[in-house]
Amino acid sequence: MPTIFECSGKLPAMTIAAVIGACRHMTTTWDAVQQRFAERAQPSRSDRPRRYLLSGLLTCERCASRLVVTSKPPRYTCGTFLYGGRAACPVDATARLDAVESAILQPIKSELLSPEAVEKFCNLIQEWHRRENEELTRGSSNNG
Repeated sequence: MPTIFECSGKLPAMTIAAVIGACRHMTTTWDAVQQRFAERAQPSRSDRPRRYLLSGLLTCERCASRLVVTSKPPRYTCGTFLYGGRAACPVDATARLDAVESAILQPIKSELLSPEAVEKFCNLIQEWHRRENEELTRGSSNNG
């Protein structure tokens, strides 16, 4: 079974995008993470970068308001409840930021870095490399 180190080396950005595209079950997650990174790189409405990774992505199941981070230690809570009280939204529950992020991110990490995913990634890279070599061989034999 190949390891991640057996697949190391410089790959064109297009190749990495093709491999990610081939792993259909990971594509949605990959796109969402890339979009999130892009959003975090740009200032938010208040001209400050978002302080928490999942800011703006989680919503209240009752009123669909965004969950906001409040207090120390940081906790997610319904923004409508926080600023409007129980009359605005009855959901007064909070959740620890570290527990929420772990619950959401751990399955993504374990799926992307599982031995099966790494093996699939390596196989895709090896197949790409084989095709590239075949095209180069065909191209050089056509030019000669």
